[in-house]
Amino acid sequence: MAGLVFLSACHRRPPAAEAAPRIELNLSRSESGTVDVVGLPADDLSRLEQHTPTREEWTALLRVAVASQAAAVTDRPAVLGTYEITDGALRFTPQFPFDPGQRYDVMLDPSRLPTSNGRPPAPWRLRLLETSINVPAPERHPTT
Repeated sequence: MAGLVFLSACHRRPPAAEAAPRIELNLSRSESGTVDVVGLPADDLSRLEQHTPTREEWTALLRVAVASQAAAVTDRPAVLGTYEITDGALRFTPQFPFDPGQRYDVMLDPSRLPTSNGRPPAPWRLRLLETSINVPAPERHPTT
């Protein structure tokens, strides 16, 4: 019996608050597209709304930059845009539409989230979450 209890404990899913958030490109939200961080705990989103971060704080938390082989995400200028909490997600909308065919690097630094004291941090909060997004290029056909 103890073996069965041990196996079920090892295979259980972590609570939602411990699961890492996801970074997604959303092209259906606006003409420009958006980068959405989904899966952040509701209390983190609420604290972000109450804190009203500055542009620099937003960019340190969620940074979108044109992809480059030579430099890290933090070494490149951030894409200009607006940040908001909406539909249960942290959303970045670029000031100018994402370029079709261009790759963008996105970095979320969970250590920049306003914290609540009294509970140990989930493992995903201890590391940078990075991904690349690709805006699909339109299919081109020769004109002649």
